[in-house]
Amino acid sequence: TGSRTSVRTLPFTKEVFKLITERFHTHGSIARVVSQSDIPAYSSTELHMGTSSQLAAHVNIARTVNAWKLDLALASTYFPVSGLNYGIVFGCTLGIEDEILRRLSFSSMDAAHPLLMFGIIAEIERSRHIKIVEDTIIGLETRIFELDHVDDTNMETHNYEKRDAYLDTAYLRDQLTSWTNQLLKMKSRAEELDEQGYPKWRGMAFDGDFVRIRFYCKIGREYHSEIRECTMRLDGMAMATQWADGETNVQIALEMKRDSKHMRSIALVTMIFLPGTFFASIFSMTFFNWSPNNDANDNGDGWGGPGQLVSSYIWIYILFATVATGATVLVWWYCVVFRESRARRLRG
Repeated sequence: TGSRTSVRTLPFTKEVFKLITERFHTHGSIARVVSQSDIPAYSSTELHMGTSSQLAAHVNIARTVNAWKLDLALASTYFPVSGLNYGIVFGCTLGIEDEILRRLSFSSMDAAHPLLMFGIIAEIERSRHIKIVEDTIIGLETRIFELDHVDDTNMETHNYEKRDAYLDTAYLRDQLTSWTNQLLKMKSRAEELDEQGYPKWRGMAFDGDFVRIRFYCKIGREYHSEIRECTMRLDGMAMATQWADGETNVQIALEMKRDSKHMRSIALVTMIFLPGTFFASIFSMTFFNWSPNNDANDNGDGWGGPGQLVSSYIWIYILFATVATGATVLVWWYCVVFRESRARRLRG
């Protein structure tokens, strides 16, 4: 009790705790259940305390997961002969202690039911889980809305937060499913107790139904609703991520298409100027040696007189460059444009 929240922490010494467990007939299996803190658990056993057959007892032990604050553990020993039920709740805060006492004060005949305390713990755990589910879902939805508004500078941090939110929600859903399975075990145990019809609760069928309603008909349905909420957010996160990736791929494809058009334009310009450049290189070789000669006369070498800068054979370069450029463009048009358009017409 008090302000302590750890199930393993006790507000008294080991000797006092040993004395309490002896007086409350606490079964030793509670130590193993408390140690398994990463998973919720519930177990029920019928045994005999001591050597007398009159001390038949029902031992029930439950443990909530400690992945979040305010986890609890409950050990209960019920003696059907006397109708006494000894229970210890571990990990209580002052608020939880007041809540348990308040709920017990509202109980009447069903207070004799051996699983009443487990129903109260289940309701307290439900309140804790609802708050956790709301906070987790809000965090995941925030990450979903941020998918379209992320700067490149914060991409790494956003990816980490997105994965963290997704994994937290998936883990929460798994824990809710596990706890729902424990509620099913409690419900089945409540049905077994009603079928056995011990004298101390015979004629209390309504109260037994009330306990079963607490375990599953009411609490279980709410858990199924919360599990569906988590599943819907996880599916929404996956779909939003796929949409974002798809939009990114479309943008990349469009950019590549634009770049392809630019490269095609560059290639076309290159095809136009490449033949001219090629023949310019050819005619600039010393093999032609058509340099102006001030002393030269028109002797049939292409230079009409002194100081002539342009050879009369320049038409040869223009002719070859034009023909080669036209041939190159024609070949490119036939191979790239005409053949593709003809193939599309044949397919259509």
